[in-house]
Amino acid sequence: MRGSNHRSQSDGVVVVVTSQEKELPPAILHLAEDFRRRLGTLDPQQVAIWREMTPARKLQLLFQLWSFTLKVAWTTERQWHPDLSPEELSRRVWRRIHGSEMPYVSTG
Repeated sequence: MRGSNHRSQSDGVVVVVTSQEKELPPAILHLAEDFRRRLGTLDPQQVAIWREMTPARKLQLLFQLWSFTLKVAWTTERQWHPDLSPEELSRRVWRRIHGSEMPYVSTG
């Protein structure tokens, strides 16, 4: 590929790094490589479908997925911990989705 660099990973996965990505900090590159590795081989037919979608449609699907994720997290956390306060439920859902503590938000 023109303008790209191939790097082999220890698990045998070859990662293509574009010239734009070379400008990114190493931590961001590591996250991108990890994401690509977890995705695995993409179905060419699905890739073609995504390429034909308008940005608005892609965004609509993203919001639908996010909404579904939140509903599942809220529902299961509420079932597993019915006595939680709304604040603690929010913290648990946040940690479950983001894998970290909620950022501090002033309430007053």
